[in-house]
Amino acid sequence: MYCGAKGAIRTCIEFLLNESQVEAASVKKVVLGGAFGSLIDTGSAEAIGLIPTFEHAEKESLGNTALAGAMLALLSRRRLDEMRELQERIRYVNLAGRAEFEERFTKNLAFG
Repeated sequence: MYCGAKGAIRTCIEFLLNESQVEAASVKKVVLGGAFGSLIDTGSAEAIGLIPTFEHAEKESLGNTALAGAMLALLSRRRLDEMRELQERIRYVNLAGRAEFEERFTKNLAFG
């Protein structure tokens, strides 16, 4: 069985790890957010290959993280300032048009 969404998610995670020069084994915490992330078991996500195996990481599924962040920004000036500082450190990674994306995506379509 193949799933485009599963392949895309896995491939994007792999690219972001690579761009950050971080090995999955060194990740300390994995957080899955949004409606999708709140309903999925992280162990199952690893088992089907949706996410890489993060052997030593604490894993947590959260709910609507965008809503929670918006509420924090509205209710706390300090949190809003922290978010702005974080925004300055974030780097956009464009995956569109990368030759190796298609190859990795195809490899990551299969479950298991």
